[in-house]
Amino acid sequence: MLRSLYNYKATYPSAITFSAGEMFVEIPGAKMDQNWHYVTSISGKSGFVPKNYMEMKKCSDDEKLRHLNKILENISTNRQINTTERKESITNIEKVKSTISSSIKGDSPELLVDMKKSTGSRESLNSVRSSKKRAAPQPPSARVNDLGTGSECSSPRISPRPPSSIGAGSEERELHSLQACIMEDRESRSGMKISEDRHSSSSLQIPGQYDSGKFSHQTSLSSVSTDSAVTDLVSADSSVTDLVTVTYQHPQESCRAKALDLIEMMRQQTDLSHQTSTDLLKRILVNLAASQKDLNVLVPSLINELKEELFSSDSEIIGSNDFTTLTRLLDELTQAKEDDQQRNWMLHEDEDKIIRNLQQLDTTLRNAKIGISKKALQEWKYSNVQNLVEYFQMETRWSIRRILIETFTTMASIDTAVISVMLNSVLPLELAQDMFENCEDADRLKHSAVLLTIMFSQGEPLPVHYMDQLGANFLSFVLYGLENPPQSDVEENIPDAYMGLLASYNLQFKDASTNLLLDSIAKVSSAKIFTEKLLLLLNREEDPAQLLSPREGINSIHKLVLDLFSNDDCIAHFYTNDLMVLIDIIARQLCDLGPGVERYTYLEMAHLVLIRSGYEEHLHRLADLQVCLSRIQREEGQSVDKLKASEICNSFTCFK
Repeated sequence: MLRSLYNYKATYPSAITFSAGEMFVEIPGAKMDQNWHYVTSISGKSGFVPKNYMEMKKCSDDEKLRHLNKILENISTNRQINTTERKESITNIEKVKSTISSSIKGDSPELLVDMKKSTGSRESLNSVRSSKKRAAPQPPSARVNDLGTGSECSSPRISPRPPSSIGAGSEERELHSLQACIMEDRESRSGMKISEDRHSSSSLQIPGQYDSGKFSHQTSLSSVSTDSAVTDLVSADSSVTDLVTVTYQHPQESCRAKALDLIEMMRQQTDLSHQTSTDLLKRILVNLAASQKDLNVLVPSLINELKEELFSSDSEIIGSNDFTTLTRLLDELTQAKEDDQQRNWMLHEDEDKIIRNLQQLDTTLRNAKIGISKKALQEWKYSNVQNLVEYFQMETRWSIRRILIETFTTMASIDTAVISVMLNSVLPLELAQDMFENCEDADRLKHSAVLLTIMFSQGEPLPVHYMDQLGANFLSFVLYGLENPPQSDVEENIPDAYMGLLASYNLQFKDASTNLLLDSIAKVSSAKIFTEKLLLLLNREEDPAQLLSPREGINSIHKLVLDLFSNDDCIAHFYTNDLMVLIDIIARQLCDLGPGVERYTYLEMAHLVLIRSGYEEHLHRLADLQVCLSRIQREEGQSVDKLKASEICNSFTCFK
């Protein structure tokens, strides 16, 4: 056991602050410094203490065990100790306990031998390795006070380093005396100013009631490794300003190469500009340095934390900057919704601000952790989403409506529950009305069609009272626009957008007899572009209703083909060449696919197409279909695929 003789204030992250008379347990596995002990205090804190501040205290084994148990108790309750340090301290103390218990029982001292071979605390070793071995401070009773201040001082701001790395002689003794007294004077005076020089890690300036030019002393410290330590000490008697500049750094060439590597890595990984990457790297390094932790311990610990999921608890989410930003933006947009003067009087003084807020909201929603964005949207049962929908209903300016549509799309991609909220709001009616009123504006039509596609993509039925505006008249409008896109659609986006809208709209109908889309398609005079787009999407195996994350349920194009071939009037829109192309696609898929839902869907499709299209008149791809159906029938076991294949073969004499 060790007992402190003097008060000591730690000036290095790995050291411990203590008062005279405190008791410590030395950790034998970390005894690798001739000037410092590595110990654990009664509070459970582990770190370095200077040897010349300590004395050995003889205690009985029972006293030692009681002290160790008290430390273990305090480690568990001390919130200032992080998880890593807590685990290491508990392990070390348990080893000491085992050693004492073994000695009481007369067991072999193997535990003590193993312990001395152990690496000790990771923080202690890293601290010693990173900073080499630093000189311990002189105790108050033994200090040389060249300046005659006569006050007690703490250790200089350098970490443990034995004198062997500095060099012996009068220069060493003078340096230690100067360092101790300068630090004493710095701590005892009030009004201390700290100025940071951009070329050094720290520069401590004592108030200028002295003449700084009367005394100057400079000493260079170097180590055997690639590290260099430069210490500039300027001190004087009672009439001299004391300036201490301490810098520990790698050689300039090594640091510059590493800085270049870090900037290049940030540029490549983030696509940020050079200046932004440089500024961000500076902020990160300054923050790490300001933490005053041993970076050899802090950096690996941070890497381990980053392997875990961050912002997972409600407290972390609510305390995040992204959540605060989202909440603020949603509140400001709600205020804009309630500002009816701006809308009614057409002052439009708020337009730029609203657009900026919406753009920032959309960007933050996309870039924030999805759990944070979800939490912000779910507040008060999605009231923020409802507020934006009401704002869309009130707002007439397309510049703002356009960004609102994009923001709704982002919200739907983050939380699918938002889709149902929007579908059951006035938003579908507003979008349909906007399409009717701006039928020649390709940009407005595309934006509205895409958002409606997303809202219909889950297969949730529209509210019944919406069918007056989103029923037969709306479908006829969309089908006409698909076949006759507006002249402003120079990029030909409208047919694709409308095709996705119709396929998505069709998902809500479970019974072909009540399917409004089939009735509307049956009544149009021409559906040439519609059938071409349908076959193209089927051949590419694309689902135009899946604009966001993968959706559950049947592919919207598969369902649309099955529904169309259950209605004779819809089949009439397909030319013979269209039917042959459709059979080519079906034959290829039956050949390529294995057992499962998708192959069964194509078997159903084949059955309907072959029966309802007069297949026996042309027998297109007969041999290929025979091979596929025969192979399925020969598969082992019973399956719905085999039953459907047999049903198809029994329906046509050509397959028997």
